[in-house]
Amino acid sequence: MSIDLQSTIKKATDFAERATIEDKAKNYEAAAQAYMAATEWLLHATKYGVMDRPMKHNIRAKAITYVQRAEEIKKMLDNKPKNTQAMASNENSQANSRNGKKSDDNDSPDSERKRIMQKFEANIVTDLNVTFDDVVGLEQAKTALREAVILPVKFPKLFKGKRKPWAGILLYGPPGTGKSYLAKAIATECKSTFMSVSSSDLLSRWLGESEKGVKGVFELARERQPCIVFIDEIDALCGQRNDTESESSRRVKTEFLVQMQGVGTDNAGVLVLAATNIPWSLDTAIRRRFEQRIYIPLPGMNERAAMFKTHLGTNTFHTIKEHEWMQLAQNSEHYSGADIGVVCREALLRPIRRLGSATHFKRVKNPESDGPPEVWLTCSPGDADAQSLTIDRIDPDELCEPPVTMSDMVAALATQKPTVGGNELVKYEEFTREFGREGHIATNSGITLDNIIGLTNTKTILFEAIKLHIKFPKLVEDKNELSTSVLIFGPPGIGKTCLAKAVGVECRMPIISVNDWEYQSKYLQFTEKCVESLFRFACQQQPCILFVDDIDGLLGQRDDSRLEASFLPDLNERVALLKTFLNADTHDCSIHENEWIALAEQTNNYSTADIMIVCRDASFTSLRQLISATHFKRIPNLKLDSPHERWFICSSGDPNAKQITINETEPAELYVPPLTMSHMLAALPRINPSINEIDMAKYKALAETFGEEN
Repeated sequence: MSIDLQSTIKKATDFAERATIEDKAKNYEAAAQAYMAATEWLLHATKYGVMDRPMKHNIRAKAITYVQRAEEIKKMLDNKPKNTQAMASNENSQANSRNGKKSDDNDSPDSERKRIMQKFEANIVTDLNVTFDDVVGLEQAKTALREAVILPVKFPKLFKGKRKPWAGILLYGPPGTGKSYLAKAIATECKSTFMSVSSSDLLSRWLGESEKGVKGVFELARERQPCIVFIDEIDALCGQRNDTESESSRRVKTEFLVQMQGVGTDNAGVLVLAATNIPWSLDTAIRRRFEQRIYIPLPGMNERAAMFKTHLGTNTFHTIKEHEWMQLAQNSEHYSGADIGVVCREALLRPIRRLGSATHFKRVKNPESDGPPEVWLTCSPGDADAQSLTIDRIDPDELCEPPVTMSDMVAALATQKPTVGGNELVKYEEFTREFGREGHIATNSGITLDNIIGLTNTKTILFEAIKLHIKFPKLVEDKNELSTSVLIFGPPGIGKTCLAKAVGVECRMPIISVNDWEYQSKYLQFTEKCVESLFRFACQQQPCILFVDDIDGLLGQRDDSRLEASFLPDLNERVALLKTFLNADTHDCSIHENEWIALAEQTNNYSTADIMIVCRDASFTSLRQLISATHFKRIPNLKLDSPHERWFICSSGDPNAKQITINETEPAELYVPPLTMSHMLAALPRINPSINEIDMAKYKALAETFGEEN
């Protein structure tokens, strides 16, 4: 990842100047936040900017100074919360009163939200000039990304019902293979707002700031939709959960899960693109939220040959023959695109080094049309026209650029070794076999309990605990043993969050959706008050449901609650799920009754979300036929809706065939081919279960100890 160093330093300077102004005005809270923002931009510059060692040392020293001042302010606020803040607040209020103005509450939710969103405005990339044509190779990945991103923007009418645009895509693979480059190309192709953030942009040393940053990114993306949020190195932000991680790390993951799931919000028009070099280190639930997981592999031989040409430059003077490009590609197995770029830069420098050490030159005709008619070219001492000269005695305008030769490329290749070893490639292949996907998925937005297939025991307990209590209080007024709190646990993707949404609709009452970080305060003594206020508000809204998503980020244990384990669907439930996900108004389904069982048998160990992925991928197969078709014909519209005729795919030999492509037709007049058994069978090998046997064993052991198995 490269950045505009001058622009990044300018942003850090702006925050530092604002911090100084706020500090002098005794607005200490705002000053501390500005100091930390300046520090984050400076550290961002040292991490991604190209600079020499002294400059990096000076920037880090300045960042340390800002952090120290922010810490001093924090200690002062902790020790003198009333004298310092109240005095500054009174001074500002009096000044505003004299000017006839009302004082602004810098700690109000609106001002805090604006501050966070303004911080991430700088992450919106405007100079997008990368297209798919600039990306060498990766045709399979580009095809999948076109389906996932560009088609929904260009043909929105085709993406209705169960065929919805994707909300999360994970690009994973060895470093230097072009994951970040692909993300920029996607934003250029679909003309969307592109916001690039990294883990260093979101993580903060202040309690609660990181979670607010995650929420602020998504709120800004919803305002700027259609928007692509690209998160680089997401493994640093959403790694696997363990007993040694900090509470702040848990809360960041929880907030990210909530925002990706879209509980209580509308994520339409927002696509989350993430990149990682170590996908196996991602949290299981986070991994499930990324509906597509696309492997970006090392380039093949033909791609490597094309990369050598691209990185060397079309205008570079060289003597490399066409067959020699393939020879270079054969000798660079396991090299990434970035590795090849380094090799070419080294090869470009070798002729310059020869110029510096040359002792003899001769005058030759200038090969370029502009410039002097003759130029100086290096030669051997035995050349008939050789003159004893050094580069310092030659006019730079009369110096001929020496060509890059095959020997330069071979020598550069010998000095640069690949950055990815064989053991790492095996890890990527294993992850792809277990979790990698060429297909696509979107999450279910369940409405009622009847819309949720299976989970019969879970729904029964929810009915007893919630619906009977609230809808039929007289029936249970003497049955105090009924539980008023339910903990639903199980693997990711089996419908826990969807159940909470369905219960709220089923009981026709408000559902208060919160996540664990919203309980947290910058000052820990306020945490208990936040919890108390939350339950007081819920009591005022009763009857209501209080839903806490990913509660493990807040509580280590939970007593006096019903624990309900939701496990994977059985054979009959998988049949019902397949029928539900494929029976949509937007496309026909021609799968016979006896074929449903065969499909269900092949989806053993698949979660509800996994089955949805299979169905979504199969529905896209018919769209792929439309995209690649070259001949269409007009047929009557069998449905009552307009238009009267539609374009239908046909062969070139059909008497009514017209040679056109999908881009030359009206989206409303396209006839989408029906979904068949062959589409489903083609999708199944591409989709692997997102939950392995080790994870299932953990959930079953927990259910046997504490809960009830569904």
